[in-house]
Amino acid sequence: MKALAEIMAWTVVLWATYVVFISGIGPVDVAVGGATALAGAVAARAVRRASGARVGGWGGLGPALRHWPGALLRETGQLATAAVRRDEGTFRTARIAFGTGAGWAVGLLSATPAAFAVDAHDDVVLLHTLTDRPSAVERAMTTGGER
Repeated sequence: MKALAEIMAWTVVLWATYVVFISGIGPVDVAVGGATALAGAVAARAVRRASGARVGGWGGLGPALRHWPGALLRETGQLATAAVRRDEGTFRTARIAFGTGAGWAVGLLSATPAAFAVDAHDDVVLLHTLTDRPSAVERAMTTGGER
């Protein structure tokens, strides 16, 4: 039952993402998007199982999601500035807060323009970031950026 729920959740997310990026929705689009999303969902579950990743706790999710839209706008500007200046960014580590699932936390961190989770072991994440300062999204899910 868990496998079916996971595949359905992935299918919904992938299909919704597909729908956002197309201009019109006809019957063929629904069928192609649904079939592709289902295939992607099965592959995503297989990758997750092979990696041994777990969702983990939901601590910090609410504040992180609340800060994400603002971080997306702010960090898009930071990324544009860094590209013009040819700034390479920096690597640093952060510790995922107790009760926060590392699996979804690194995904949400990487979904912002100014941070990318390069590696994760247990509750420590290696991040490539544009600045030394943790974003509001990062602060909501970690115990603070550590050098």
